[in-house]
Amino acid sequence: MAIEADRVGGSGGAQDDTPEHLEMLQQLIAAASSERAP
Repeated sequence: MAIEADRVGGSGGAQDDTPEHLEMLQQLIAAASSERAP
């Protein structure tokens, strides 16, 4: 985590990318949970 933070922190785009990645992960989790649900 620290290495990635240092690498991306230089460009300053980490804060902009994080929300999008989190939203995608949440959508994938929601889809997987809905498929598993009876």
